[in-house]
Amino acid sequence: MMIYRKKVSMSSTSHFQIMPENLVRVLKQLKTFQASNTSQKLLNIVCGNESADLDSIVSTLAYAYFSYIHDPSKYILPVVNIPREDLKLRKDVTFLLGSHSISSDLLNFREDLVNWQKQSLYDINYVLVDHNDVPAITNDGPTNIAGIIDHHKDLGLHAESITKLSGPRIIQTAGSCSTLVFQYWNGILKHDSNSTEMIKEIVPLLLGALLLDTDNMKNKVEPVDQAVFEQYKRILGSSFNTDSFYQQLRTAKDDINGLSINDILRKDYKEFRFASNVRCGIASVVKSLEWINEQYGEESIENACEKFMTEHSLDIFIIMNSFTRDGTFSKQIAFISENDNLLNELFKDLIPKLQLESIRDVSKRKLKCYRQGNVKASRKQVAPYVQESLEKYQ
Repeated sequence: MMIYRKKVSMSSTSHFQIMPENLVRVLKQLKTFQASNTSQKLLNIVCGNESADLDSIVSTLAYAYFSYIHDPSKYILPVVNIPREDLKLRKDVTFLLGSHSISSDLLNFREDLVNWQKQSLYDINYVLVDHNDVPAITNDGPTNIAGIIDHHKDLGLHAESITKLSGPRIIQTAGSCSTLVFQYWNGILKHDSNSTEMIKEIVPLLLGALLLDTDNMKNKVEPVDQAVFEQYKRILGSSFNTDSFYQQLRTAKDDINGLSINDILRKDYKEFRFASNVRCGIASVVKSLEWINEQYGEESIENACEKFMTEHSLDIFIIMNSFTRDGTFSKQIAFISENDNLLNELFKDLIPKLQLESIRDVSKRKLKCYRQGNVKASRKQVAPYVQESLEKYQ
């Protein structure tokens, strides 16, 4: 059994005086349940999005954990929506899970779900967190959406299925999806005094997701995030240092030393299918394009992007870079496609919306690189912009 431990000079134990005995026990029980119940005909799954950042993974684990607290007879299995081997790329996740003694063998990953589908032994009900459409990996099996909790653009899907299965459909603006997961389940569990200590065990994970998604409560903070943040602080007590906790997570998240360019591109990657089945991939990267060039060579990034496009059968690939330079938060964005007409139409819409300025000394033959003046626009906003533009082009 491997327990993740972040090898950095962080006094992580000072933050986690809460022993996660119940959380670990429940995750073990959920894992054992699936393995030992071959006669089970229905699996209830909660699954985050394919970028599998800290928010998505924590939202997944928290939903399953809270559901168990509410009704231990109804198991919902958490699935981390990436291959098992890719978890090690997310050093913020491995640091936080390791701090809570959550080992890799307590988690289900994408290959586990694919195996369940291939066995054709189960009907599968899915609760989606941190996204509100069906993951591509569900195409091989029945698709019954039993619930959605998300903070992305509402695609208007699955309302009938969710109503039939009596699940939640909560899609609203929030800095972190984990905020909405906690708010939903806290409303159900708050009158159960026996659940207080169990809830307390997962609050550091929820707080970590919220702090990273809002840059330590400085950006994209909605009233619901602030309200939940105050609840977390009351639960954890005045001795819990949220600023230090955030810095530890931020350091871990930004640590991409030792990763290949391909690792960096797939570390935080989401794929979309837009107008007329255009496949678009968007990778979020925590370093500048100049940093990547310095580390790997100027030609390596374009070659890596071309290879990545081929491997993922993409029509367009976008890299979004977010970083701090000389104390200033900055963004860059790069595009690559074999279809020049598609790119040109896309630029007509995105250049004014994102306030793009060409970086000529970084751009390559195919890779077009820009400074992004509109630093508030994250992938959550850029993906719908791309969709709208491509729909007009088609």
